[in-house]
Amino acid sequence: MLSLLALAILPQTTWFVDSSALPPGDGTLAAPYTRIDHAVAQPGTLDGDTLRVLAGVYSDERIQLGAKGLNLLGDGAPGAIVLTGSSAGSILTADATTSPMKLTNLTFRGGRGEFSAAHGGTAGGAIRAMEASLTLEDCLFEDCTADFGGAIAADASGGDPPRMILRDTEFREDCVAAIDGGAIHHRNGVLQVFDSVVHGHALGGRGGAIFFESEPPISNPFMNLQRSVIEGTAYGDGGAIFTSRSNPNIVDCTVEGRCLGNGRGGCLYTGSVHFPGYRDSTFRGGRAVWGGAIYGAGLRIYGCTFEDNATWSPLGPELGGGGAVYALGVALIEESIFRGNRATHHPRASGGAFFGSGSVDRCTFVDNDATFAGAAMFCYEPGTGLPHLRRSIVLRAQGSTTPPFNAGTIARNNIIEGGYAAYPNNLDADPLFWGASDFHLLPGSPAIATSPGGMDKGAFPFDPSWCGEGCDGPIGLVSCTAMPGSLGVPAEISAIGSTDVAVDRVVLTLAQIPTFAPALLLASQSPDFVPNAGGSSGSLCLGGQILRFPVEGLFYGGQTIVYRPVLSEFPMGTAVQAGQSWFFQFWFRETNSSGPTSNFSPALYVPFQ
Repeated sequence: MLSLLALAILPQTTWFVDSSALPPGDGTLAAPYTRIDHAVAQPGTLDGDTLRVLAGVYSDERIQLGAKGLNLLGDGAPGAIVLTGSSAGSILTADATTSPMKLTNLTFRGGRGEFSAAHGGTAGGAIRAMEASLTLEDCLFEDCTADFGGAIAADASGGDPPRMILRDTEFREDCVAAIDGGAIHHRNGVLQVFDSVVHGHALGGRGGAIFFESEPPISNPFMNLQRSVIEGTAYGDGGAIFTSRSNPNIVDCTVEGRCLGNGRGGCLYTGSVHFPGYRDSTFRGGRAVWGGAIYGAGLRIYGCTFEDNATWSPLGPELGGGGAVYALGVALIEESIFRGNRATHHPRASGGAFFGSGSVDRCTFVDNDATFAGAAMFCYEPGTGLPHLRRSIVLRAQGSTTPPFNAGTIARNNIIEGGYAAYPNNLDADPLFWGASDFHLLPGSPAIATSPGGMDKGAFPFDPSWCGEGCDGPIGLVSCTAMPGSLGVPAEISAIGSTDVAVDRVVLTLAQIPTFAPALLLASQSPDFVPNAGGSSGSLCLGGQILRFPVEGLFYGGQTIVYRPVLSEFPMGTAVQAGQSWFFQFWFRETNSSGPTSNFSPALYVPFQ
């Protein structure tokens, strides 16, 4: 009996809120509270408790958590739990919470922020968190406004930095800050954003979508953005993202932004940062006076794409440069693509894709331009003597008269359209891309294995299995089988690409052959079957006029060979026509119990259209 009585008076850990219930309620499922702010204020609602918020609209909420670290769980379909703000004040505030907070499946609408002495203005249109750690999942912010942090403002003054984690959360385009941080304003802590969409506008300041910085004595501030879309505009620096005195990390994101004043870093501004890393992300449509996409120090960029970024000066003529990237200090950029970037807003604008000093390795530059110098890169020498550009591919913008580099750019072991007289060890050749917007290498590309150490040139190392622009997938049918060889199995033939002659994308692969065995590709419009042809241990499956392709262009990968026949340049002046059918077969060196011999792959039948 005593144990049952003790159980009955234990504090409840889960409370229910339903805007359609009869007020005031007691927080049980049978009699839920009707307002969230009322539920939070109850003495029985303790740190670590959960509020299950049922579907409905919760109007004019002013949720003052104080030090209570609560979990607010929206219990309903996505978008069905809406918290609206009043004409003044944040919808939710938290100050030095004892436990981390978690908000799940909630929509915040119409918050206007409240005055914060730490910020010097209104902060956090929907949420203001001071010295508090917070996780948001599956939340939505719309029509939120404040001076700092249109939707969220977070700050700390010292000690262990608080953490804010966002997952699957969206900030709509009507999140606006009058000064900094259109969607998020975060100082002195850790900000992590995963699988989210962040829009915002900073009408009079910096960081259109995200503003993130730290001040002493906070140590190890960290901003981590992954698998997210970040878009914004700002009057000042950082059209989409502004970060300073921090450790930023951006992975697998798409970032778009513009500086509407004469600011720097249309997509991203980074100042006084430590070990920044930007990987596998796309920076697109950026506009700024300096650094259309990125302006920053200590840049470390890997596997990123920069497209359609440009310098501009919307408030009147002002010299600028770096259509995509403006680097302070020495930037390290690898395996990245620069396409369609411009520094053409001013007669002396330079560096269509890159301006500064850096080490750019295995990158691809296509259709970049500048007015004055360095259509691709404008570099100055930091005194290291190392190449600014190596193992890369540079193609000019159509109609551009600006040289790809300024006189100070050191470039070695690249493919450069039109050559580069200052450094003659660069190739002037067609790199053979898969397509106009697909910069993977086709078999036979002069960029394959032509750099020191046998490395490829360009942003994408050669991938024989790549099925890119103009590729419909596997094509062709095996028309006759092959005899087993020294590996104990028959050789295999396959093809990927398109049967459309106009596309001209056919890639043949020979597999299951002795390592680096010499081979020839044969083709004919007629099938046949000739056992032990030419003294071989296999069967020739071609008849009529048989064409032999040159060995140049065969790409060896151990026990495989990859070859791309150009349909308009078959041997003996032959060109494939729509409506024709062709048979392909490889003939390769082999050994058997009697010694050296040769063998054949199966034949592959490909009808063209």
